[in-house]
Amino acid sequence: MSSASEENGTTLGHCLCNAISLAIPLTVEPSLSFICHCRDCQRNASGPYQVVVIFPSSSVRINGLDKILKEHTIPGSATLSGSDKVKAFCSLCGCTLFTVPVKWSGEKTVVRIALFDEGLGKWPPTQEWFVKSRPLWIRAAEGTKESNMAGGVGI
Repeated sequence: MSSASEENGTTLGHCLCNAISLAIPLTVEPSLSFICHCRDCQRNASGPYQVVVIFPSSSVRINGLDKILKEHTIPGSATLSGSDKVKAFCSLCGCTLFTVPVKWSGEKTVVRIALFDEGLGKWPPTQEWFVKSRPLWIRAAEGTKESNMAGGVGI
């Protein structure tokens, strides 16, 4: 039996106000699930990190009004990775939905894991990026590989 967040063979997620939803086919697994401690993710989450997954962009279906989905590009000169990244968010509730790093030519989409009802349990992080920016009061996640760079280990 499928859960309320899984229908028509997809895993479903949504923004805070439900105006925009994301659908990922159940047959598609993320290439990576990780914790990012970069300053952009800390600011965006208003916390010490964000937990995200990387999917092929072709697997991420976005449902919602085009006028509601907004984008903001952070220039590479302002990122730790040195590459531009496009952040997409709901203009009604302000919820960040995903990031498309330009360094991957739009082929990969980095999705906020907590948008999916079971996301935090379904895709536990295997890596932590930019650990040099991790606050001293935050411990490493058990079993993760750590990196001080974008791209981490094996991506």
